[in-house]
Amino acid sequence: MELRSYEPRTWCSLATFVCVVLAGCDLRVSDVPRDAASASLCVYDAAASEPVIRSRIEREASNGNYPCLEQQIDAAKQSAQSPFIAQQLTQLLAANGGAKGVLPDSTIVSAVGYLMIQPGTESGNLIARHVEVVRRVAMKGDEHAKSSAIAILSARRSDEDIGIFEAGVASQSERVLASSVFALAQNCSPSAQRSLVTALKSPSVDAYLRKYRERESLTTTVKRDCPAALG
Repeated sequence: MELRSYEPRTWCSLATFVCVVLAGCDLRVSDVPRDAASASLCVYDAAASEPVIRSRIEREASNGNYPCLEQQIDAAKQSAQSPFIAQQLTQLLAANGGAKGVLPDSTIVSAVGYLMIQPGTESGNLIARHVEVVRRVAMKGDEHAKSSAIAILSARRSDEDIGIFEAGVASQSERVLASSVFALAQNCSPSAQRSLVTALKSPSVDAYLRKYRERESLTTTVKRDCPAALG
């Protein structure tokens, strides 16, 4: 297994990556709850103030309402960075498996994803503590959770994750496909380069690039992060 150091460029790129995966960009991810059933049960407002989102996170965590908790974390990702929400989620992860029970894998990924983009987070240690959960979600989660998990794994820049990204490229989800191509470019090891070359020639990626012509960011990201894959 190759696991390279966490360079400053990695974290700058990750912030852009999270924007693409969570905020829309060429993936057309709108600021709405993930499914209609959840929409009728959860309050989701990405424009809510930080104290309001913090209060909702506390309420949903206390009630064990994890689908709604994940939506509140998603809302927090759209708003300004908050050390208070970061502290909330750090404590939530630390208490996992205690008196309040075990958090769902998707909730752990949501919390880790938020903490990853906060200033001062020891991201390498954070990923290491939760890497097995993140890898599991990247392989078996729903579309939203998979793309979030892949964004986290991309920061590891580990060849151990290449198989997950290759599976993502072959998936039926545009969001997961794009996340996986970004992740391969972020790694850009010799093995990742070979996988990226294959991905860029695949019918699914070709269809994606044609569909979002002049609006997609895959091409510019590959040119910036892994130009060797372009030959």
